[in-house]
Amino acid sequence: MEHFKNPLVIGGVVALVVVAVLGWNYTEAVKVKNEIEKQKIESSERLKIEEMQQEQKEAELKHEQEKKEYTASRKSDCLNIYETEDEKWNNVRGWRYDENDEKCLIRYKDPKPKTDKECDEFYPLKDITGDSMWIFLRENSLCKTGEFESEY
Repeated sequence: MEHFKNPLVIGGVVALVVVAVLGWNYTEAVKVKNEIEKQKIESSERLKIEEMQQEQKEAELKHEQEKKEYTASRKSDCLNIYETEDEKWNNVRGWRYDENDEKCLIRYKDPKPKTDKECDEFYPLKDITGDSMWIFLRENSLCKTGEFESEY
């Protein structure tokens, strides 16, 4: 107990306690500072990702709009071709724009229509599968109605 009465010992113990408290306080302050910086970085990264996603979405919307405008323009061109052909020929029956193949198709009445048998021979539907089947089916059907299409 005599050691605790010595002012040097008491001062040393107080100094150690103060250093320990200050050291703990400093480490806690560093932890808080690091956590705040980490949150700022994460927030900044999150904002960048959200901005990139927004820019990507805007670019996709712009692309879709441009595609719609292009398709509308091509359909208008196709209609003009149809009207021009209709003025020149008396066998024009209709038109359509194929967006997938980007083709204008004008339908005409065939001046020398084929018989159903000739159409089935020229556009056979058996043994054909996949996408080709739909093409042959359409061509066969047009043939049987005495029509054909020209691409523009």
